[in-house]
Amino acid sequence: MNMEYKRYLEEDQHFDRQTLMGIFALLIVIAGCFGWYYEFIFYFFNGGGKEFYWRGGNFLPWINIYATGSIMIYFLTYKRRKNPLKVFLISFFSCGILEYFSGLGMYLLRDGLRCWDYNNEILNFGNIGGFVCLRSATFFALSGLFLIYVIIPFIFYLAKNTNKKAFLLLKKLANQSYNATQTNAQYMLARCYEKGYGITKNYKQSAKWYRQAYINANNDIYKAFENEIDDIIDEALNEPESEKITPEFIECVTENAENGDFVSQEYLANLYWRGNENIKANDKKFVYWAEKAARQGDYLSAFHLGRYYETKRQYKNAANWYKTAAELNIMRRNKITARNSSGNYIK
Repeated sequence: MNMEYKRYLEEDQHFDRQTLMGIFALLIVIAGCFGWYYEFIFYFFNGGGKEFYWRGGNFLPWINIYATGSIMIYFLTYKRRKNPLKVFLISFFSCGILEYFSGLGMYLLRDGLRCWDYNNEILNFGNIGGFVCLRSATFFALSGLFLIYVIIPFIFYLAKNTNKKAFLLLKKLANQSYNATQTNAQYMLARCYEKGYGITKNYKQSAKWYRQAYINANNDIYKAFENEIDDIIDEALNEPESEKITPEFIECVTENAENGDFVSQEYLANLYWRGNENIKANDKKFVYWAEKAARQGDYLSAFHLGRYYETKRQYKNAANWYKTAAELNIMRRNKITARNSSGNYIK
């Protein structure tokens, strides 16, 4: 836990969009409730300890301005968390300004409405118009320290451990004997390695599992149409060998590729990758045509790019292209293996 906290202070934490939304939602709940309990206790003593007051304009124990302030403090101070004094001062002034203008705005726009009035409260030194005082700004600054050094690390810890449990489950599913669920698990496991969800980022492992998800999507299709695919393969093997690839033929294919035909682009990419008697292998041209085809939705070109970058040990690029290939192939699998209400494949 001490190492986790040290890492929090020294390294920026990264989460996917959905996890970030969950983090901010939890922060809004915690901060709003924290503010309500603070005022619940404070106004009990402010009233002479005679009765409790239900503060805020909600039926729940939650006050929105504390939630708003917590989000503001997070964005203003998170990058400066190595310096507690900066966190304190930024929280002090930003919350003081927020409280002052919120109170003044309600007063001017709603015919003298005051949701708080420091003119009539204890410890109201430094009072400005009843909208803000030194005591309240100091409390918000101390709360800012509590937020950045206690609440935020705790929420990040919860988010990371939730991701870690999901990662371990996905790893178990991805490594089990073949079934259709395994393909999706492999894709999600690759994403965990790519983004660092529940595990340290590892583009080599990410590339490996995206590649496997792509291959498994092919297996899903084969399992659904095993007999038909075997017949197609037999027919292809029995066909006579194709004619020699001539320079004129390559020129014609190149023209089609330049006009946007992704089949021609894929064909050219494969020629430049392997080369033959009429065309030399050329990595630069292979990447050029393969990228053009992949960006038009050609899953094979995306897969070949992933394999190319993997052989070059450029694992981040490999992971990106294997990811594209897996996504395209999984969508292809879902479309091909879709069934109607009678359970028959939709042709």
